[in-house]
Amino acid sequence: QAPVKNNLPKISEKWIVGIVAVVALAIVMICIVNHMGKKVDLNDYITVSFEGYDTCGTAKVDFDTEAFKEKYQNKVKADDDMPTCSLSNHLDKQNNLANGNTITLKWSIDTEDIKNKYGLTVKAEEKSYTVEGLQAIETFDPFEGVEVNFSGVSPYGQVDVAYPEGNGLDYSIDNNGNLRNGEKVTVTVSYGWSNEENYIEQYGKKPNVMSKKYTVEGLDEYISDYAEIPDELKSKMKKEAEDIIERL
Repeated sequence: QAPVKNNLPKISEKWIVGIVAVVALAIVMICIVNHMGKKVDLNDYITVSFEGYDTCGTAKVDFDTEAFKEKYQNKVKADDDMPTCSLSNHLDKQNNLANGNTITLKWSIDTEDIKNKYGLTVKAEEKSYTVEGLQAIETFDPFEGVEVNFSGVSPYGQVDVAYPEGNGLDYSIDNNGNLRNGEKVTVTVSYGWSNEENYIEQYGKKPNVMSKKYTVEGLDEYISDYAEIPDELKSKMKKEAEDIIERL
């Protein structure tokens, strides 16, 4: 029987080498892409938002758990499920913020441990954010409508303060007795049991000053020295005395 003739074209050694090289390159590229796919920048899943009023605003950090899981769930080793609670972070300042402030997000994680345990390379670098969008605070004069009245005789005068109601402030005075004309008394406002941040949250405004000085005036005075008697009064007293003597 005649041998069957092989009609297949003969593949040259150069073609074989070329095919092997292409396959090897494809494997390398797959490995590189697969490796790159396991790198996750955690800051890509962070949103920092600001709320409240300027000078007393707050910052909030949100981590997009769903987007993060979608990124890594098919790339971790075996059936391991890395809990996102292990991706701890914090802001260096979170309260009493003003527009224009710079705050920094910091991570508290062990990237090597995550890489060894889950085969996932995470990038967790500090990142700064600029505070913006906080509402402007309206200010007002807490002493508008305040009435300060002095009574009595110097140097034992007293003061009475009538202040507006409904603004949530407490008023106090540093001296309410033994006053003499020309002295200064200071009226001070405070937030009482609250604080500035809570006050602004409730009223949407804050005082532009916290104290004001008032000059004691209008008190009657005792005369302690003859020289203090006005000349007009001296003349009147002298004439009255002379009239009394003449009638004797």
